[in-house]
Amino acid sequence: MGGPIADERRAANKKRLLHISLGFIVGLLVGGIGVGWLSQWANGTDWRDVGGSLIRGPRCPRCPKGGEVRYVEKQCPVCPKTPEPEVRTVENSETDCPPVIECRCDAPIAVATGAASSPAIGCPICDPCPKGGAEQGGVEIVESRPGKEAKVKMEARLKALETTATDDAPPASAVNRSESTGGSNNNDDDDDDDEPPPEIFDWSPFVYRAMFPYNKISKADVDTAELVAGISVNSFRAQIIGGRLFVKDIRALEFARDYAPSWKITLLETMRRRRDLPDVDAVFNEGDYPIVLLPNDGAHAQRLYGREGMSNGQKPPPLFSPTTNVATTRDVPFPDFSFSPPGVKGADRLSTTRWSVAHGRLMEAGAKIPFADKIPLAAFTGNTQAEPRQRLAEVARSNPDSVFVNQVFKKSPTGERSCVKLGLADKGGLQEDKCALSFEEMCRYRYLVNVGSNGYANKLKSLFLCGSVVVNVESSAPNKEFFEHQLLPGVHYVSVRDASDVPRVVREMEKNKSRARSIAAAGTRRMAAFNADAVYDYVATALTEYASRMTFEPKRLPGSFEVSCEDDLYRHYDHDGGMARFLTEDNSTCLDHAREGAKTDERPIGAPGWGGSYDPNEGAIPCEVANDVKEVPDKCPGVRWAGWGERCARVECAEWMPDEA
Repeated sequence: MGGPIADERRAANKKRLLHISLGFIVGLLVGGIGVGWLSQWANGTDWRDVGGSLIRGPRCPRCPKGGEVRYVEKQCPVCPKTPEPEVRTVENSETDCPPVIECRCDAPIAVATGAASSPAIGCPICDPCPKGGAEQGGVEIVESRPGKEAKVKMEARLKALETTATDDAPPASAVNRSESTGGSNNNDDDDDDDEPPPEIFDWSPFVYRAMFPYNKISKADVDTAELVAGISVNSFRAQIIGGRLFVKDIRALEFARDYAPSWKITLLETMRRRRDLPDVDAVFNEGDYPIVLLPNDGAHAQRLYGREGMSNGQKPPPLFSPTTNVATTRDVPFPDFSFSPPGVKGADRLSTTRWSVAHGRLMEAGAKIPFADKIPLAAFTGNTQAEPRQRLAEVARSNPDSVFVNQVFKKSPTGERSCVKLGLADKGGLQEDKCALSFEEMCRYRYLVNVGSNGYANKLKSLFLCGSVVVNVESSAPNKEFFEHQLLPGVHYVSVRDASDVPRVVREMEKNKSRARSIAAAGTRRMAAFNADAVYDYVATALTEYASRMTFEPKRLPGSFEVSCEDDLYRHYDHDGGMARFLTEDNSTCLDHAREGAKTDERPIGAPGWGGSYDPNEGAIPCEVANDVKEVPDKCPGVRWAGWGERCARVECAEWMPDEA
């Protein structure tokens, strides 16, 4: 049966059925939501948006209308506090006077006037309110509340600091300021007579976060870390036992031996300064990269930390490295070689000056040139072999008005010629292999670019002391040193994602020089306090926290050697006679028990045997970890080159296998 009428009727029935279905679905949804909200109300819970995700937690009170709400994960919103009126205490010393009173600047003037007329002659009365309080009303006498005066003074100081902030500079309360910066103060608008708060480096919170994955550290954990450190170009295991330092070499390759003493010097100097250090047994990676990788899954953990000899349950082991990447690794940061290179005068292959000397020298150089007189270019000097630096070189080539890259390799002959003396330091663009710029000469530029090569650049700390704006290229330096966590982008330095962003930042800063000046000053003030004392305080804090988590008592390891003085290290790691230039031969770097005249287990220390109690036969570097047998195979009889090992994660990594015969 058919026809137009029948077709229209069937279409109408289908439409009606569709409407009924949609209505039923909508009803279910609305009902479900209602039941959910009712259940939350009954259970005292609520849903809220935290970081783009819905988090269920206890129902939160409503904040006052118009108040800013700050959500904290799985917690109730923090409502803004109602501002309290300014309260000033007035003390009385006369027995006939009224009780102790406080003056509150939020009451009508008539109340204050009536109250102030009642006391006898000589009794204290409320002083007139400051300008801000007078605008609010006047003075009211209220009851005294113990402990209020200190709070009032603190709130008044914070308020004064906040009022000094401008749109071009961060609030003073957000920028730590040093009492002595070593540089000129370019803030002409600061009329605050109060001295700025001193710079401090409180390492405890950062060290606690870095150690958080290692609640308990067993001997199996440290043994596993020793095996993991075998992929590094230089690594060692250090033990502090009863105030004495023992070192066992894990890797000490010839081409990197000039820097092998550096990390031990840092430990030695920390022990000289802090005689109360607890016993420690820890492994140190001296390579550029962090090596304690976070496993992706169980199979990955088995490959990384479940190999033969590893008995800590496939956990990432505790291990100190110069850098760390919080997204992918769990290394605990430790100062790299540039803080304590061999010798003090910069006699190593890279002419690195020890931080205890370089810090003051760079502060002095940075203070000589006012910010307004600096060359308005973003400058970089050094080798450009790494890809991030090659990109910066190309940016400089195409933006000579804002970027200057001086390409030079430290070992080349051009590294001895000064660009400033040759008149080649005042123009932008790319300059290749013509001359070199010292750190002091880099202070001539208004902007200094930090670009990593092997995941970081250890020159970053030096750039801050010039009084210039530091521009950090984040994509080139994913690995961070320990002190970088004490710096804030936008406050102490300028952060850019890629080298291509550097010209834009320079042009923006040139249009807003007051902001550039404030960032430069804040960075310099912060790092002015980052002297040698701050470095060794960090090491002591890290070692103490590490020791508090150890579940075993360290015992001296076979194959270790004792380090009492820096000369012990130079004699131990010398492979071609070149380290003789580092010897002090005066015992000035020795621990107390190894100074001249002191008694050791066997003999007194003194001339002509300066340098502690080093015994070359006691801790000789094992042949299989000492030499690059691929290049010098005859130095290790019975050891052959095994090719690049499957477990090696870096180009520098190699494995040695003894002949079975």
